[in-house]
Amino acid sequence: MNSASRATAWWRSRSPVERITVYMVWPWYLVLWMIPLLWVSTAWFVAPRRDWLLSALVMVVLLGVATVVFHGGMQQRIHPDSPVTRAPWRWATVLLFVAAVHFAVLALVGEGDEDWVLAHFWSGIFVVSIALGPLLRQRMLGVVALAGAGAALVVAGTVGLAVAAAVLALVMVLLVHSTLWPIDVMRQLEESRAREAALSVAEERLRFSRDVHDVVGRALSTIAIKSELAAKLADRGDPASAAQMREVEGIAHESLRSVRELVRGYRTINLDQEVRGARELLESAGIATTVEGGSQDVPELARESAAWVVREAVTNILRHSHAGSCRIVIGVEGVAITNDGAAAGSRATEGVGLTGLRERLTTVGGELSIRRSENEFTVAARFPGSRSTGEVR
Repeated sequence: MNSASRATAWWRSRSPVERITVYMVWPWYLVLWMIPLLWVSTAWFVAPRRDWLLSALVMVVLLGVATVVFHGGMQQRIHPDSPVTRAPWRWATVLLFVAAVHFAVLALVGEGDEDWVLAHFWSGIFVVSIALGPLLRQRMLGVVALAGAGAALVVAGTVGLAVAAAVLALVMVLLVHSTLWPIDVMRQLEESRAREAALSVAEERLRFSRDVHDVVGRALSTIAIKSELAAKLADRGDPASAAQMREVEGIAHESLRSVRELVRGYRTINLDQEVRGARELLESAGIATTVEGGSQDVPELARESAAWVVREAVTNILRHSHAGSCRIVIGVEGVAITNDGAAAGSRATEGVGLTGLRERLTTVGGELSIRRSENEFTVAARFPGSRSTGEVR
């Protein structure tokens, strides 16, 4: 696998939140370094100075500390449960100290060179505002504006520059916040989907437990009462005890039939309904889905098995992959579900669900195969009498 394929596989294995984070956050690191260095280097080329080394050193240190603070703040906002919850604020203290040194150097050595001073000044305001952006909340924006204005008054002593510095600081912080907003929305959406899936499982369990209680509960209570009555009659030598036990036997057989009907109704599924539900579920999760064929292409005896294959494969896609597309192929020979969300470096392995599915197919003479190729993961089932190789048609 070449570098491009590895990069593509890595990208496809990312979750939607991770992808939008790369889109929205990583360009800020480039902006954080490029624009200040461009300003400062342009000012130096326009008016070279002999004492540039001290200010350049302070600027590089400021950029380095700002990068650490910005990265820590972003990680704290994107991953609230991260163990480094206090580290960004500790580094923020260091950043403010370095910024104070930066502005002090400008005030001491920048006299008489307005272009050079302004380039370093705006760079400092720009860098500090971006770095602190992820850590600041709305109620702290006034503090940011006052800090920028104060720095301007220290360096230049003009009200106009102070107002401009306050505006720049506010604008940069708000831009950083606008970057975080869609990431927060995507994270909340992903969490709500996970909660919805968990609630669906819990509701299904409750439904089945209610069915079991309604169907079996009364029968078991009746068996218990009649068994106690039969025991008492037997203790007294009453021949009616035999009749009571025969009634218990009849109730037990009836209960067994009810349980079998309950389980059969719970486990029997329809292929058309499964395919329709799978498409709706995958597309609601942002996975483009195509379906080739339908239940009319599948032998009648194999339709229930095909429905179980579709259900289990789609469940695995939603739980274990970050697929962007899925293809469901249904034909006379079998059914195959392919998605492009196989994680880089992962191997085709079976969990409990696929193992149970293989056992189910084996009982009807079918076969289950799992294949992984590049970024694609395929679960395919062969029906009895179909060829063991080739594509499902």
